[in-house]
Amino acid sequence: MYDERYIHSGFFAGYLVMQLPVGYLCDVFGPKPFLIAGMAISSVATAIVPIMFKHSDFINLILTNGFMGVGQAVLYPGLTCLLVQWIPYQERSTGGALVFDMYGFGSVFCCLVTIVFMNHVENWMYIFYMWVIIGVIWCLLFSAFGSSGPFENDFISLRERDFLEKNLDIKAYYIQTPVTAILMDINIWAVILTNTASEMIIALQIITIPEYLNLVFRLPPYYEMILSKFPLVLITVSGMISGIISDFVISRKRCKPICVRIIMCFFGILAPSLVLLLAFHMLCNMKNFLILYTLSALLIGTYFNASILDISVNHAGFIMGLANSIGVFFSMFFCYTVKDLART
Repeated sequence: MYDERYIHSGFFAGYLVMQLPVGYLCDVFGPKPFLIAGMAISSVATAIVPIMFKHSDFINLILTNGFMGVGQAVLYPGLTCLLVQWIPYQERSTGGALVFDMYGFGSVFCCLVTIVFMNHVENWMYIFYMWVIIGVIWCLLFSAFGSSGPFENDFISLRERDFLEKNLDIKAYYIQTPVTAILMDINIWAVILTNTASEMIIALQIITIPEYLNLVFRLPPYYEMILSKFPLVLITVSGMISGIISDFVISRKRCKPICVRIIMCFFGILAPSLVLLLAFHMLCNMKNFLILYTLSALLIGTYFNASILDISVNHAGFIMGLANSIGVFFSMFFCYTVKDLART
């Protein structure tokens, strides 16, 4: 029997190690080739996983997951580079929420598709190959129609190009990343700390709490799945709504962008933390607990770290890689620590 903790550790090792190098490369050369390479690596690893599970040993399965983590490491830094080059500041809250918060909806949708697909096939390995085919199709489409920036794209109109020229800071390629200056900047560390707090709250919401409730109350297996997926849908919905509201306020100049970011940080980090703390005091009443649990998920969705998009055009990938690697490391450490404490 494979220990899923070690399998996941392989993935996160590859994921964390590659965040900073990939972010740096996306800033210097543009994100398009690295996003395609990352998706291709993830697709190859996905195709190999069932083979390793069936015909190889535990170590090779962990290494394959690590290979998959290397491919997935491109996503956040690469997508951040794309956003700062394609979306003007007055639309970044909505655009960022659409890209980054939509992973919750995507996770639920893929889970449902997998369940339906497995009910119609005899071999469970086919589900892996289905996602491999989808990944390959994405690589081909993005290779043909995608670009690192709008001024390299042949498919946008002159009107769109003029609008983006007026509302975007032009990114410079092939420039040196000022690593020391970035690490010494207090504003960047504020962004990193808020991102880490957000990652930890989400991990608590979708991983730790469902497993804890399962251990304590011996819930049916599908309850744990519902508790882990339901917040993701709420995060997506509230993220989109808060993004639209934020951009409306910014575009109408009712409030400065930094004030909007601070307000959303409060509602997306501090408020759900307090609600979850109150929820744990309601464990004796499952109805009240679930109400507060739902409320905290809705509040989490209001946080999107658009500050990373605002803070730098030329070095957004590296900063996102730095913030995301630190946030994921502490959130995973936090999850496993809480899980061990719950079991003891």
